[in-house]
This record gives sequence, structure tokens and C-alpha cells, in this order.
Amino acid sequence: ENAEKIIGKINGLYPSPGAFFIFNGERYKILKAEIGNVIGNAGEVVSDNLEVACGNNQSIKILEIQRQGKNPQKINEFLLYCDDNFPDRILLKKDNEFELIEFLVKQSKKFEKSIAKN
Repeated sequence: ENAEKIIGKINGLYPSPGAFFIFNGERYKILKAEIGNVIGNAGEVVSDNLEVACGNNQSIKILEIQRQGKNPQKINEFLLYCDDNFPDRILLKKDNEFELIEFLVKQSKKFEKSIAKN
């Protein structure tokens, strides 16, 4: 679909039930978005700012998102969380297995600290 129709659906479904997608078994609701001009294959994430290509040589820039069970976040806040809590794609390559292990150990230590606080 073209960007205008998708933006219309996002706005029309806000606040409930909301426009959403499922990623790794978790629901993400798109609360606010605008039309961008990055070109790519429809449905493809085309920038580090979670911009998604549409069928009419335009894109959708997600401005606000809500993870299932969490508070709404501006996209830059959400991406900051993702950068800190998910491994970089380069770590998933076979040659980088030791860096990936180091990342996972750090995340485990963070998790242990969060449990200890509660």
C-alpha cells in the first residue's frame, strides 16, 4: 500500500485498537508516524530510525511506538533502548562469536542487578 493509506490507518486506529505489528512474539503499537522519502522495497526497514519503505517510493517514519505492556516512547528513546539491549547485527556473524558472548554476559549482569533491586 502507499504511505498515505498506511498513515491514514495508523491515525484512524489510534488510540484503540491501534496499528501494530508482531516482532519476536511481542506486540508493538505504532502510535504516530509521518511520510518520509526514503526509497526501498515495500515493507523493508530502510533506515536506522525504523523508517519503513512503502509501495509508492515513499516511506513511513515511525515517531512514537509502544511495546506490549510498556509506556509509549518517542522513536529515539525506543531505539536507544534497543541499542543497549539487543546485539548489533555484526555480532551475529560467526567470526564475532566471542564479542557476542561478551555482550550476552553483560546483559546477564544487568538483568541480575535489576532483579536484586526488586
